[in-house]
This record gives sequence, C-alpha cells and structure tokens, in this order.
Amino acid sequence: MRNPMRGMAVLSLVVLTLVFTTSLLGQISSSTGAIQGTVSDPQNASIPGAKVTLTHVDPGTSTDTTTLSDGTFLFPLLAPGNYKIHVLASGFETSELDGVRVDVTKVTNANVKLTLGQVSTVATVQEDFAAVDTRTATTGDVIIGTQIRDIPLPTRNFLDLTAMQAGTAARIQSAATVGRGSPILDVAGSRATVNNFVLDGIDARNFGSNSLAGVSVPSPDAVAEFRVSTSMYDASQGRGSGGNINVVLRSGTDHFHGGAFGQTIGNWGLSGVWTIQSGLPFSITSTNGGGLAGLNGSATIRANAGACSTIKPSGSPEQNLNNYMNAACFAAVPNLPAGTVLSGYNAQEGAGSNTYVIGNNGVAGDSGVGSLFGGLGRNILRGPGAERLDLAVTKTFPVRKLLGEGGKIMFRAEAFKLFNNPIFSNPQANISNSNFGHIISTVDGTGRIPQLALKLNF
Repeated sequence: MRNPMRGMAVLSLVVLTLVFTTSLLGQISSSTGAIQGTVSDPQNASIPGAKVTLTHVDPGTSTDTTTLSDGTFLFPLLAPGNYKIHVLASGFETSELDGVRVDVTKVTNANVKLTLGQVSTVATVQEDFAAVDTRTATTGDVIIGTQIRDIPLPTRNFLDLTAMQAGTAARIQSAATVGRGSPILDVAGSRATVNNFVLDGIDARNFGSNSLAGVSVPSPDAVAEFRVSTSMYDASQGRGSGGNINVVLRSGTDHFHGGAFGQTIGNWGLSGVWTIQSGLPFSITSTNGGGLAGLNGSATIRANAGACSTIKPSGSPEQNLNNYMNAACFAAVPNLPAGTVLSGYNAQEGAGSNTYVIGNNGVAGDSGVGSLFGGLGRNILRGPGAERLDLAVTKTFPVRKLLGEGGKIMFRAEAFKLFNNPIFSNPQANISNSNFGHIISTVDGTGRIPQLALKLNF
C-alpha cells in the first residue's frame, strides 16, 4: 500500500523547487543582470524594513525597494553597468555603496552592514562586489566593452573574442569577412550549430543553419559587454545545448561618451593665415599732346581737380567695377597753343632766358603745343584692398596598436585662397583713357587651390 504522506512530501518538494526556480529565473534574462544582498547590523542581525535605493550611474536613473523580514533585498532585470546603493534605516547611519557592477546574465551580491548612529550621517563604502550567484552553477566569463576595444581585432568582429572563454575553441577567421558573424565556435565539445546568439534579448542566429554564418554583427565600439555561458545554465538561456552568447549593446547616458564621439570630436587641428591688406596708392593722370614746359612730344602728367562732392561712390569694388571713382572730380590739363609765353621757365636753348615760348624753341620734333603740371597731388587715392584666407585642417588618428607608442596617422587638408574672392588691381587712372575709373584686371589670376596630405608617425 502506498504511503499518501510520502506522495504529499514529494509533491511539496516539486512545488518548492518550481517556486524557487521561478523566482530565480525572474532575477535575470538573456540581456540583463541583478543585484541581491542583505542589510544587517554590527552583530550581523538582519534589519527588515530598510529603504534601499539603487541608482544606475551612467543614465542617472533610480529605483528603490524595502528589505524583507530576513533583511534581504533584490533588484532584478537590471541593465548591465555601474550602480550605486543607498541604504536608510531608523537608528543607523546612512550607508552608500559605490562601484557596484552588474554584468549580463549575472547576479551581483552586495551585502550592507549598517553602523549605529544618526540617519543624517552618511558612510560611503567602496569595495569589489563579487558578481557570483551562489544559487546557480552557470559557468562563463563576461568581457566588457573596454576590453573589446583595447584588443586588436583585424576583422573588426568582437565574436573572435569568444574563444577567450574557458572550455571553448574557435576557428581562425578570414580577414576578408569583416563585420560578419562567421566564426565557428565549439563550446564544451558540442557542435557549432547548437549555440545560442542573443543580441539585446533577441535571438539573432541564422535560423536556416542555427549558426552565425552570414549574420551581421555590431561594431566593437557599439558593444557594452557580452558573456558566453558554457554549462549549467537554466532554461531562460535558449533552446540550444551548446554555448549561450549574450550580447548587450551600449546605451545612452547623461553625458557625451563613446568611441564614435571621441574619434569624431577629438584630435582636430586648425591653422591658417588671414591676410588683410589696404589698396595700393595711385595718382590721377592726364595725357597731353604737347611737351611739358620745354620737353618734346606728348607727356603724361597729373590731372587737375574737378567739381564734385564725393570722389568714391559707396559700395564694394565688385559693385563699382565700372565706376570706382567719380570722373567729375577730375579734369584734364589743357594744352597750351604755340606761341604761349611762360615766364620764369628756362628754355632748353637760349641760356639766361627767363621765358619760354611754346612751339618757338627751334627744337626738332616740337609739336607746337605744350602744357603744365596739373594741380592734383601725387598718390591721392588708394585702390581696392586685398583679403585672403589660407586654411589648413588636420585630423590625427592614434594607431598605437599597430605602430607602437606614439604611432599616429595625420590627415591634412589645405585650401589656399579658401573663399576664392578676386583681388582687384588699381582702376585705370588716366583721365584721357576711355576706361578711366574702370577696374579691368585682377592682381592674382589664380583661383582656390586645394591640397591633401597624409602623414604617418611611428
């Protein structure tokens, strides 16, 4: 005859096992971890009803709970990262635990021992909290993002690092398969087609072959951490009997961070030469048909002043290419007819004479007409100014892993005459010329000149 009490005992044991397993499975998932601990007094007696506040350091978010009757607390389903614990209980000093680390699929033990005293007194504790869950026997290590980014990866595929786990073996990948999930990983002697690959809680395997063949994988800079569970894992880890690769991507925080930001914003250089120069001075001239007070042939002399209110109109040289100065402000020097007597001039012939008679000097080639200097001064105006910007931009990429300490690659881009603005010459200044006041040429006929360079330091 069967003993009914024995059957009830077996049933009770099964129920307790299921309840215990269910509560355990509720702590973590394939992309999260958990924190558990006990709050006690100096005599190691548990403290129920203590308020425990958990702060995720990177994004700055917080949540809280209360210790149970046995003094324990649990924060399940936490995103991997760094946390801080704040414990408050009546009759005890407030305690803060810094540097509490949560890894993917792991439970971190963070026990808190309070000291008798005022609640207003805060005691800060910093120590290494073991991410060891004594309730499970799952094996496997966590590789965090800084390790992933510090180890050279020729293929830029972080899955190459899965072979660093104990009990695993991986085939060497071809460098031609950059960014593809092609590594063949054997865990604990099992076949490569019985592994589970979970990305942020989502199954990311090739469902046709149940492998990573052809699966696109994230950049190493985007991976926060990953873990390869090699044995003794529970049913939450997936359907495969091999290894469980659980990957968590980096998430946002309350400050700028990340390799993309640092590589983009940092190590830039900017240099240049900005030249601003005033215009060159020039004189207003006039060409006359006669000699200049005793000189033979035509002469170019300074002009006379005209009648105007404004010499130079408003606006830039580009706006006044055909009217750089007001022509009404200037007048040509008139020719003097032959026979005009100029007192006070010494003729080229006839020493001692104080007069000069135009066209009556007996000089061969005398045109019979002449003129005097105009009344305008020398270099009374300035031409258009010159402005030019030559700019160079550099970007330096450290490559210490390939070239050793001090190794870097510098990319340099230069542009001479960056804005490609024209540099105008002085306007036509001879009032006798039909282009008087017009700017008809430039000093520098070249345009913008770009230049690229690459420099390797090692």
